[in-house]
Amino acid sequence: MQSHSTVARRVINLALCIWFIATAGLLLKIPFFALNYFILMWWPWIAILWAWHPLRGIPHPWKSPREFFHLSLASVAVWVFFEAYNLRLQNWAYENIYVHGVERWFCYSVSFATVLPGLFLASNLVYHGLSKVGSAQGILNSSDQRAQQAAPLPRTIQWVSVSIGL
Repeated sequence: MQSHSTVARRVINLALCIWFIATAGLLLKIPFFALNYFILMWWPWIAILWAWHPLRGIPHPWKSPREFFHLSLASVAVWVFFEAYNLRLQNWAYENIYVHGVERWFCYSVSFATVLPGLFLASNLVYHGLSKVGSAQGILNSSDQRAQQAAPLPRTIQWVSVSIGL
């Protein structure tokens, strides 16, 4: 059986390969890569953030794949709300997207599902990274450091951060 660090490194390497291939495809003006570039960038980024947690000894912000799936669905709902708001604002538009209904909405959903998982993973890494910096500078005592390393960023803080845009 492979160790968590071996699996994490393989996930990171695969994600970097996807980034490289997608960017090369975009630069070569291959339509598939132009239409799916966002998805081919963000899902590997989420995989890298996910894999980085065990390499740094940081707990994941969710306990199970089911919780991650629910967070992804909530992400779609949250971003659809922003899209509805944009219908009034007309502040942004998407380019190089599928024009047909089913393809378009499928890709929208897959793209929108990246928002909250990406934010939660990144905020969890920042939270634990800052706690390690703080303990190295003597700001936190050892019991504070152990408590922060043992638990992910509290869910309430994650949702408040998302709701106010941090």
